[in-house]
Amino acid sequence: MASATVENYVKTVYDLSQTHSDKTATTGRLADAMGVSPGTVTSMLKTLSELGLATYMPYEGARLTEEGYRLARRVYRRRALLKCFLCKSLDLDVDQVAGDAERMEHGVSDAVVARIGEYLGHPEFDPDGNPIPEPEVAEYQSEDTAWNQCVPAKSV
Repeated sequence: MASATVENYVKTVYDLSQTHSDKTATTGRLADAMGVSPGTVTSMLKTLSELGLATYMPYEGARLTEEGYRLARRVYRRRALLKCFLCKSLDLDVDQVAGDAERMEHGVSDAVVARIGEYLGHPEFDPDGNPIPEPEVAEYQSEDTAWNQCVPAKSV
């Protein structure tokens, strides 16, 4: 599991890259968004590049790799399902849970997130009305079986 700092940078690169046609998040815009110095951003972009999550281009910024996009979507899915759970199951207001869901998204496992999704009936939208990213499909799964038709294996 990536650190909270890595996940937050990946999310921010993802968000900023959505507004550029070439999908690049510039160092300056990242520094502003993260509230840190450009030097701190440069250091983290090099780390993201070493982890295979982004392609770092000196003096330009970074673009997420496919693995980086997968991580961003996974983190956004975690947060969205946590917000749904806190609002629907605990009857909390969406404004109350935003900060809690942001902090919790970094500590909850994918298995717990999957179970929350099942418990909530696989919601498609979070309490703010934003679409919830689809879960990743296991690579080893047969291509002719839909992800939601898979059943757990039984031991014999």
